[in-house]
Amino acid sequence: MFKQICILLCVIAFVPAFAQTLTNSPYSRFGVGDIQNINSVRNLSMGGLRYGTSHSYSINTGNPASYRRLAYSTFDISGFSDIQELQTTTATNRLHSAGLNQFAFAFPTRFRTTFAVGLSPYSAVGYRFQNEYTVTLDTQVVNYLVAYSASGGLNNFFGGAAVSLWKGLDIGFNAGFIFGSSNYVWNMTFLENQSLNPVSYQRKIYQQGFNLNVGLQYTDTLKFGSEKQVVVKGGLVYDRGAKLASEQVLISRNLNPNKFTPDTLGGPTNSTVQVPQRWGMGFEFERYITPGAPLSQESYWSLGGDISVQDWSGYTALGNNPGLSNSYRLAVGGEWVPRLVSKIYVVKMAYRLGANYEKTYLVLNGESIRQTGVTFGFGLPFARTASKIHIGGEIGRRGTTSQNLIAENYYRIRIGLSLNERWFTRYRID
Repeated sequence: MFKQICILLCVIAFVPAFAQTLTNSPYSRFGVGDIQNINSVRNLSMGGLRYGTSHSYSINTGNPASYRRLAYSTFDISGFSDIQELQTTTATNRLHSAGLNQFAFAFPTRFRTTFAVGLSPYSAVGYRFQNEYTVTLDTQVVNYLVAYSASGGLNNFFGGAAVSLWKGLDIGFNAGFIFGSSNYVWNMTFLENQSLNPVSYQRKIYQQGFNLNVGLQYTDTLKFGSEKQVVVKGGLVYDRGAKLASEQVLISRNLNPNKFTPDTLGGPTNSTVQVPQRWGMGFEFERYITPGAPLSQESYWSLGGDISVQDWSGYTALGNNPGLSNSYRLAVGGEWVPRLVSKIYVVKMAYRLGANYEKTYLVLNGESIRQTGVTFGFGLPFARTASKIHIGGEIGRRGTTSQNLIAENYYRIRIGLSLNERWFTRYRID
């Protein structure tokens, strides 16, 4: 236990040092930014499965009903590091981002109820690029350069619970408070005409609101002959979206160092941002472990799939509809443990693999922005405990270089730690 706590403290100290930039994507300028779809490193290494999967020693925040499958009190913390390659038809730029992936704690009780609490990024905004423009002013052609940059995003602090309705059927919910701010900057510089002062425009947006999602999950076993051999799970989640109170402040300033001009303040302007509802469903098959069987002779495997849909066509921000489209996401993934108990370390490790495909809510210049990814990972067990270190990776691509757009190739590494202990449980001694 002491070794696990030391590793946990190292992870907590390590993550904030890199938590300055969560994304470097120009596509994060639309909507509420890059939706993070955060979950445990185990799930993200299996294609990002959320709805049908559950595990005795890992928290799945994607479906709160899965909390009831936890055997122990579980603490989960993880971080990530990304390398993104932004490509156009003429240039390539490589950027780095890193930050906190998830912080979650869940514990089962004696009353067929499990509680959970956590904090994770909900969305992220971050980019930096520039464009050159030409305009005619009083018959004079003026060339100017605009540098765009943004940072910030939203966080989700949530609490949830799950209860067993009857044998095999669980229901759960997550209630979240979403909060954060984003800062957008446009710096305009005139290239030839020195009499025109460079100008900076800044837009600050503060947002907060509440989110609720409800999940169901059913678990049963299939028999082949006289023995139970396969566990079957199915899950359904409804996310009602969020109505975010939004406050916008506009600031403009003269950037000429030789000519002081007071900042011009616009606002604050108050409005609402409506994040649409989402439906998700999934399934999972896993090997049935016979109670009392020697674990040194037992292997484990699981295989699952997900689909989710979200109607962004009704999305509004600051009273405007930016013309987003419906989105959907598909994911498949699995896990294999050669032996649950073994003296050979690599034999008792968990090996994970998955893939995902997403049609995002963006349609730009007539092109639908799509994203594909391949995931993989490992679970590194501690001795004499169910706790694990999780290492995962993802290689993927979003966007296209067609129609003067940007393609993103990303390479992502995730590291997490799950601690499992018997807390909040009363022991009975005969």
